[in-house]
Amino acid sequence: MKYSFRNDYSEVGHPEILKVLLDNAYTQNVGYGFDDVTNNLEKLVSDICGNDVNIVLLSGGTQANLVVISKILSPYEAVIAVDSGHINVHETGAVEGTGHKVLTVPAVNGKITPCDIEKVVALHTDCHMVLPKMVYISNSTEVGTVYTKEELENIYKTCKENNLYLFIDGARISQALYASNMSLKNVVDNCDICYFGGTKTGLPYGEMIIIKNKDISKNFHYHLKNRGAMLAKTYVLSMMFTKLLTDDLYLKLGKNAVEKCNILKQGLLDLGVEICYPNNTNQLFVKLDNKTIDVLSNMYAFEVWENLGNAKVIRLVTSWATSEEKVLEFLKDIKEIIG
Repeated sequence: MKYSFRNDYSEVGHPEILKVLLDNAYTQNVGYGFDDVTNNLEKLVSDICGNDVNIVLLSGGTQANLVVISKILSPYEAVIAVDSGHINVHETGAVEGTGHKVLTVPAVNGKITPCDIEKVVALHTDCHMVLPKMVYISNSTEVGTVYTKEELENIYKTCKENNLYLFIDGARISQALYASNMSLKNVVDNCDICYFGGTKTGLPYGEMIIIKNKDISKNFHYHLKNRGAMLAKTYVLSMMFTKLLTDDLYLKLGKNAVEKCNILKQGLLDLGVEICYPNNTNQLFVKLDNKTIDVLSNMYAFEVWENLGNAKVIRLVTSWATSEEKVLEFLKDIKEIIG
């Protein structure tokens, strides 16, 4: 196998992040997030976001989604998401397992619109139906597209008009920020709660929930412990996130992932390969015939996204660690395969 384009978390972690762990290998800290490192990280995030926010650190994205949604919603309340949303497709019913229905709308290039939200609210008319109370979106989306600042503003405005919380899944937020030329403040300004993905931005593991809406913060750590998501060594994640947010390292790593994907995209377009979505970030979905895929799969790792009979849609993902050399080698190989 020459290289994996399967996902953006195949590498252990960025050397600067790993060095922080080595430098603090013998440092002692208080556990469970009640330490100075975590407190200082919360202040740093508040400064970056221009908001007085609270943070919660945990291990992974599905865990973040489950914890947030089950904390905010009452048992009779539901969350609105696009049909391709991570909580609907790739989380093994984790949200439904907490007793909350996911109300889906058809995605257009992975995104939801204010009109979609209003239609769902209008359909749920009385106490014999679940009560829509939250909108869940991913930025970037499951198909690599991003929301613009204006789109986020309009969605959040619609949520507030309809008494809905807005929760943004930021598993790939660093890539989305670079691709959309937005700041973390722009995202936090336009939601009640979001999470910042570290797993796909050079950390060995970890996500950071950012809570702007203070009503949500109340007793959050009780809920975190109840869900089995409280880390004894929260300070380890805090050290890594502090480094990631220092000197805009997260933006530099997001930039590398997106720029390498752009090189890959242009090279495939030059070869006449069909790109399936208006890619903006580091996920690329391309249509190839089965023969090409069979040969390519013996050389590179990637996900098969959709079976179209004589052809398939595959997903190619670049990361903070992907080099231009690996991208160009892939393009050279696929050119030889398709002739």
